[in-house]
Amino acid sequence: MYPEIRMQPGGVVAFSGRYLASWGINLVTYGVPGWSASHVGIIGIDGHTLFEATAQKGVACRPMYPVNYKGRAWYYELVKPLNLGQWNELDTYLNRQLGLPYDARGAARAGLKGFSWLMSKVRAESDDKMFCSEYVARALYRIGVFNPHENTSRWSPNALLREGNRQGIFKDRIRIQ
Repeated sequence: MYPEIRMQPGGVVAFSGRYLASWGINLVTYGVPGWSASHVGIIGIDGHTLFEATAQKGVACRPMYPVNYKGRAWYYELVKPLNLGQWNELDTYLNRQLGLPYDARGAARAGLKGFSWLMSKVRAESDDKMFCSEYVARALYRIGVFNPHENTSRWSPNALLREGNRQGIFKDRIRIQ
């Protein structure tokens, strides 16, 4: 059992499931099945609501606790707390996307490293549907803490977390399940 921790707005929650799909996502995104991220969400301004894009619900939000996930989960806190302007932008962006459908094709493209890079060069970003790491990358970009270098639809969960760590935006991850 892991303790409930106080989460900060803009923090990222990463999940690694025990199912074949989660393992497949990890394998194609250079992760370790059962240990690396196959799904990500972002904490809203109240500190206890998780915003995420899933194949089942599209872009939706839910209470973060209790963590009810069949697998592991980690929390990536931002190094610098958000200022008031960033809070407002995060809240506006996350809530404006609620109800969008899930982008299964985009998620598949993001999993193929060379292909995701190529597609990010030839396809414009779109706000009509989202997959998990695209939603989180775009939210972090909108609040000015993440530089995606290009189209946010190219980021898989593992690539997003690795790049965020490389850019120094996250503290060490904390296991929450």
